[in-house]
Parts: sequence; C-alpha cells; structure tokens
Amino acid sequence: VSAALYLLALSGFVRFVRREHGEHAAWLTLLVAGLSPAALIWCTSLRWYAYFVPVLLWSLTVPAQRHGWWFHIKPALGWLVMAHISYAALVIAPALVLWWRLYSPEPWKQHLRRSVPVWLTTAVLFLPQAWVFLTVHSHNTEGQTSGVFKSLVGVGISLASNQGLFPLSSFGVASALAWMGLYVLLAHAAWRRESTSSAGLVFLIAVACFVLSGLAGKFRNLVLLVPLQAA
Repeated sequence: VSAALYLLALSGFVRFVRREHGEHAAWLTLLVAGLSPAALIWCTSLRWYAYFVPVLLWSLTVPAQRHGWWFHIKPALGWLVMAHISYAALVIAPALVLWWRLYSPEPWKQHLRRSVPVWLTTAVLFLPQAWVFLTVHSHNTEGQTSGVFKSLVGVGISLASNQGLFPLSSFGVASALAWMGLYVLLAHAAWRRESTSSAGLVFLIAVACFVLSGLAGKFRNLVLLVPLQAA
C-alpha cells in the first residue's frame, strides 16, 4: 500500500515537472526520486515516512490552473495532513510556502490576500495538534533532535551520497562523486546566471531548516528532502 501511494504521488509530481521544465527534467526527477535508495527503503515501509512523503509530493505538485482559491488551499490542506502525520511538517512549512509563492502568477498583494486567510484557517485547525505538541511531545525531543555538527554530517551523507547506501562502498562512492559533480555544475550555472532554478532555492531553505531544527541528525528524516532534491 505504501509503495503504491508513493508511486501514485510521484507520477503526478513527474507530470508537473514535465509540464513546467520539460522532458529532460522529468526523467531526471523520476530517476532521482523513483530510484533513490533512501526513498525505496523508507517510502515502502510501515514507518510514517511512507505516508508523509506521498502527501508532500502531492503538496508540491502545482496545478496547471493557478488562479482561484484552490491554488492557495491545496498546499495548506497538504500541510495540514502532513502535520497530523508528523511534526516534521513544521520544519518543511517555510519551503512549502515559498515553493507555491514562486509558482504563483499573482502579484504579492493579491497572493497574500488569498493566501493569508487560508493559512490562518489552517493554523486554527492545527491548534488541537499544536496543543498536544506543546504539552506532551515537546518535552521529549532529546531522542529526535541532534546538534548542528551531527545534523551537518547527516546532510553530507544523505545529500552528497545517499543514506540508503553504505558510504564507503563502490556504489556509495560513485553516488557521492555523481552528486558532487552535479552540485558543482548547478552552482557554476547559477553563478553564470544560466540557470535560475527556484527549486534550488527552496531546497537550500529546506536543508537549512532541517539542520537548525536538529532533525537532520537522524539521517532517515532527510528522506523528506528527496522530492525537493529531485526537483
């Protein structure tokens, strides 16, 4: 069931990438997200990641029709569902909000006129869950978060190689070399202003949020970044 949910959500996300960025980008997204060892491990398991990531993929899939209330309701609805699966939704929220703003055709004022009421309503609906978090779960975060150094190590292993691969194996080294080469090419293109990928900015913000929150210290949490990494 979890694998079917992931494949269904991924297929919709790949179609969105094809529509926005072309065939080559769509195949690359399918390769990175569909064959990621971390995603294959955690998104086909019984853990909460198997349900969180498909909802995240759905929440990142921007519809072709970008006018009207649904454009603003969809990310908020997706976030609310994720927030009832895991409190990691709190960390992913800034990247999600920015993602939809970057794809919005509306001027800032018009965008905020619709987006703010939707997110305020979402916050009210989240209040019961927030109360449980503040009164119960926030007192037991030691086993869920880590320091900045361990979080950076987790980011390095997960994003420079892949947490689903043994880092010192031949596959792990090959993955690390491939990803580092890709990052260098993307950085060079951005420096020369040949590429202005909005997904890259959202991805970096998401990484920073995971490091600062300490969630990156538990390496498997970084499977939540696979959709943004693929985009």
